[in-house]
Amino acid sequence: MKLSINFLRRYMEINWGIDELVDKLRMSGTGVEEILKPWEGMENLVCSEIVKIEKHPNAENLVICHTNVGDSIKKLITSDKSLKIGDKVIYAPEGTKLKNGVVEKVKIRGVESEGMLCSLEEIGLEEKSEFVFRFPKDFEIKVGQNLYESLGLDDYVLDLEITPNRPDCLSHLGMAREIHALGGGEVRIPDSSIPEDSILDVDVGKFIKIGIENPDDCPRYVAAYIQGVEVMDSPLWLKRDLSAVGIRPINNIVDITNFVMMEMGHPIHAFDYDKLKRKNIYVRRAKRGEKLQLLDGNIYEFEGFELLITDGVEPLAMAGVMGGEKSGID
Repeated sequence: MKLSINFLRRYMEINWGIDELVDKLRMSGTGVEEILKPWEGMENLVCSEIVKIEKHPNAENLVICHTNVGDSIKKLITSDKSLKIGDKVIYAPEGTKLKNGVVEKVKIRGVESEGMLCSLEEIGLEEKSEFVFRFPKDFEIKVGQNLYESLGLDDYVLDLEITPNRPDCLSHLGMAREIHALGGGEVRIPDSSIPEDSILDVDVGKFIKIGIENPDDCPRYVAAYIQGVEVMDSPLWLKRDLSAVGIRPINNIVDITNFVMMEMGHPIHAFDYDKLKRKNIYVRRAKRGEKLQLLDGNIYEFEGFELLITDGVEPLAMAGVMGGEKSGID
C-alpha cells in the first residue's frame, strides 16, 4: 500500500520527521519498502500569468507567450493556441525535472524559449493532456507563487508492506490510527453525514434491485442512488492525492470513489445508471470461460472462482477489484 504523508495529514497532525516516522513504523512491524517523492525535481514550479501573445515568425502552429513569472517576463513557445492574455498557468524554469524530461532553454525555429508552460500530464496529475493547464478564475493563487508547496507536491509517499493479519492498515485512516497508537497525534475522523435536504424521500428499491447468490461469498451489498450530479474534471487536490498513491485520475465521480477507498479501505464503485440495462445488481461467482473487459482496457477470462457484480445476466464488475468498461462513468 502507498501512504501519502500529505493525504495522511487530513486525519492527524504529524510532528515527526519522515525518518523518525519510518523508524517507528518499522519497529512496530509495518514494513516500509521504499520512501518516494513523486514530484522531486519540481521544486521551482511557479504560477505565472500570460501578458502578451504573438505569432511565431517562423512557425504557423506555434505562438510566443510573454509570461509574468513574478520577478521577470519570460518568453515561452507553445503549440497551444487556446491560451489567452490573463490566463494563469504553471511555469517550469530551466532545470525542472518534469515527468517527460528535464526542461532546457532551447531555440525553436530561431526563437529562444525560456522554460516551459506545463500541462497536468507533464507534472504527473493527468494521464493525457491536450492543452496547457490554466488555473480556474476562482482559484486563489498569486503570480510568482511557488506551486511545489501550494499544490501539495512537497509530499513523501511510503510504500508499505501490510501483512495479511492487518487489513485495518490498508487505508489512510487505518494508518492514522496505527500511528496514533505509536504515540502520534489525535485522529480526526471526517464527517460523513449527509444533509437531510439532500436525501431523496423514496425507496432505493424503486431504482435498483439487489440480490446475492451466496451470503458466504458476500454477506452484504449496499447501493445508493444519486441524481443531479454532473460528471466533470476533478479538482487539483483530488488529482494530486490519487496520483500520489498511484491511481490514475479519470473524472470527479470515479475519482471520489477511489479517494474514499484509499481513505477508508473500503472498495466502492460507481455505475452509470443509464448503462444498467436490467436495473439489477446481482452478486455471484463467475462462470468458467466468462469474459469481462475491465476499466484498465483488458479483457479477462474467468476460471469460475472469481466473484462478480452482475446485472443478473451480464457481468458489470469484478467484486472488490475493478469495474467493467461498459458500465463505467464517462
